[in-house]
Amino acid sequence: MTSTPRETWIGIDDRLDTEAPIQHSEVNRLAVTGLILEMIRKLFSKEGHNIINPALEDYYWVNEPQGDLSEAKNQILIEEVFSWTPEKAGARPAVLARGNKWQDRRLTLGDKVQHEPKASGEEEYYRHIQGSHTIFAIGRTSAQTELLAREVYLYLNSFSPIILKETCFDRWTVPVLEGVQELEEYEEHFVIPLNLVYELSYSWKLFPVTRLLQGVLTNFDIK
Repeated sequence: MTSTPRETWIGIDDRLDTEAPIQHSEVNRLAVTGLILEMIRKLFSKEGHNIINPALEDYYWVNEPQGDLSEAKNQILIEEVFSWTPEKAGARPAVLARGNKWQDRRLTLGDKVQHEPKASGEEEYYRHIQGSHTIFAIGRTSAQTELLAREVYLYLNSFSPIILKETCFDRWTVPVLEGVQELEEYEEHFVIPLNLVYELSYSWKLFPVTRLLQGVLTNFDIK
């Protein structure tokens, strides 16, 4: 007997506002955190039917807990890491995101994009960012935590080609699925951290509007 393969989807929307924060503004860790949380919420959307593992098919994300917290064991809390407390979560498992260090890497001498000098004096510059986010899967049992972490791990890695194609990222991968461990402060909770590694580039232009520095130096020389 063969079972029907399960499918999971990531939505690509043509609406301008969908990807505007990542494409048309200064890229920052908060924007990447928001993108990660939105993706994982889509994965566990109650109407999405995106779950791969049948053991998690009754788990879903809701913006606010429904019913008593002690009974909401299938409702997943998906938030920024500093929003989580055991009291807020109750019996709910959680998937939490935290931004880590970003490091700029120079690709050219003086960061300049090499091209013929422009009559306007405009100069264009370019840098590359290497960064990461840690995503924590938290459950009340080691088995529940393992299943949640594996689901998120597969989702983020499987759609890496789409993310690279549709956004500004040059790299997007979760290379390691860590082992389960107890939370030190809360013995009734287990956690698996997943380190999402990514790279992206940004550029900027400088326009010669005034000769302020030259004026300061000239005044200094006169004195």
